[in-house]
Amino acid sequence: MRTFVERQLDLANLWTALLVAEHGFDGPAGSLFLDGGSLIKRDALEQAAAAKSRARAAAILDKRVRQSPLAAATGRDENVEERVRRALTREQRTIARQQPLGTAPIIEFWLGLRIEAAAIRRIIWSIAAGVPGAVRAREPVEA
Repeated sequence: MRTFVERQLDLANLWTALLVAEHGFDGPAGSLFLDGGSLIKRDALEQAAAAKSRARAAAILDKRVRQSPLAAATGRDENVEERVRRALTREQRTIARQQPLGTAPIIEFWLGLRIEAAAIRRIIWSIAAGVPGAVRAREPVEA
């Protein structure tokens, strides 16, 4: 559970820094920092937020998350959230194999449900938008 919560806090801080770098913020970026993560520290958020471009901020943060499931989070394509969810699911699966009586199997299951729900939403919206079946059948790119 601790690893998952740390990842969620790091992910929130990472995306906050990217948004502030791209769109700006009237206050100090450090005031947006959520304490408790293990990868993104306050100074990294402030440095990335001050980069004044999303690409430069992503390069700064990528160094911090490169070897973690959050590596996909600095991307810009439409499948970023799904790739992050899948990476977090893989991490929880690994933890579940090491500690099968812990909370990791439950978190892995929950993340799997979120992935399925997103796929169902995508299918429903594509049908409503009239997307051809052959295009709908393609799965998003996995990291």
